[in-house]
Amino acid sequence: MRRLGGGLGVFVALTLLAPLVAGVVVMVRSVAQSPLESAAPPAPVVAQVESVTRTGEVIVQIGVVTADAFAPRTQAQGLLTSVEIVPGDLVADGDVLASVNGRDLVAYEAQRPIWQDVDARSPSELVRAAQEVLARQGHFDGEVDGSFGPGTHSAVLAFNAAHGYPKDYPVLSTASLVWIGEGQLFVASVEARAGDPVAAGDPLFLTDASLVGISVTEPPALVPGAEYVLEVGATTTPYTPGSGIVTEPEAVAAIAPRLAREEFVAASLRFAAPVTLGTIPTSAVVTDAEGRVCLFPDLTGAPVPVTPRDGSLGGVDLEPELVGSSVLVNPREVRADLSCD
Repeated sequence: MRRLGGGLGVFVALTLLAPLVAGVVVMVRSVAQSPLESAAPPAPVVAQVESVTRTGEVIVQIGVVTADAFAPRTQAQGLLTSVEIVPGDLVADGDVLASVNGRDLVAYEAQRPIWQDVDARSPSELVRAAQEVLARQGHFDGEVDGSFGPGTHSAVLAFNAAHGYPKDYPVLSTASLVWIGEGQLFVASVEARAGDPVAAGDPLFLTDASLVGISVTEPPALVPGAEYVLEVGATTTPYTPGSGIVTEPEAVAAIAPRLAREEFVAASLRFAAPVTLGTIPTSAVVTDAEGRVCLFPDLTGAPVPVTPRDGSLGGVDLEPELVGSSVLVNPREVRADLSCD
């Protein structure tokens, strides 16, 4: 009886397990025949380069740039025969400030002063500085190369003739020049009067600490060659990428009051006019092993070199000339050759 009972129990157990075992077999067979094993290879996806309009707008920080009080000085010696400035004047490059012994004292802008007279024997660095001054003041139109050639010689003669020196005087004299730094200056007070004797180093006028410009903290990725404007409230002014500053007097005067209570405020930097570009999905752009960047028009077409301009989430902007042309969206999935050569 015990044997029969034990055998019957085993039989019943096996009978109950049989469907489960069959189910496991079916499941394993189902996995072994997964659709992934028999899926077709990816198909090429071809689209067109779309047109997009960009404003290039970015948010930047702006601040004020001030100049310390400064005293431009004469390098001439003699009798001050005239004074051409009064308090409140704005002095700029090329302005005649006064005259000594009947010869003009002319303001000039530069990073640092011209430290000695300039002639054909002067070092190239000094000649180059003189050429820059003469070019800004309309006397020199040649290449600023540091060479005291015929063009520079003629420019010096023209400058001297215009400012009271003999017309054949071939030297640009420091006595005729007054350095005012790198920007325009407001005259706070005049320190010399006509009829006074002057010597080299005497101050002609004084400036107050003054507002020079509006600083701009640029983002790192401005579009090369694009024209930008800075927009602060209702004020819009041209901005030169890389300069880090706006100096246009009307714009500075309009923007400065916004900075009266805060060291920095936010402003908008954008293209001067909206720019139309082409745009494609990021997946369509290929950078090969040589670092070249291109797209492919289709599965077999030759690569088209491109220069990515900018972009948005999931897209890359390209030259507007590409708008409407074909582009393979998934080259990495369907092309064996991804060389941009």
